[in-house]
Amino acid sequence: MLETLILLILSIVLGIGSLVWAGWLVLAGQFQTFDGLFLTLVCLVLALVFFINCLWNIRSQEFKEWLQGGERKESSPEAKRSPSVSSLPNNSMKKDEG
Repeated sequence: MLETLILLILSIVLGIGSLVWAGWLVLAGQFQTFDGLFLTLVCLVLALVFFINCLWNIRSQEFKEWLQGGERKESSPEAKRSPSVSSLPNNSMKKDEG
């Protein structure tokens, strides 16, 4: 779960950074050149990729469970097995005394 949270935070930071960089190119006037236009489009595509990754992480089941506060509890292998002989009622195996 820690990896998902770190990836989410990193994607948000890099997505915002890409948008800021594209905005800076537009405000500085470098948007009007061919190189500036290409760099702005690359920054916008990178921001889109990072924000789609954020959306994907938020919609994941692991993130939803973490938000609810409960960790996913895995059942033990013993619980998956069929009931053992010792757990059956003893009245079915009575011996005749005689």
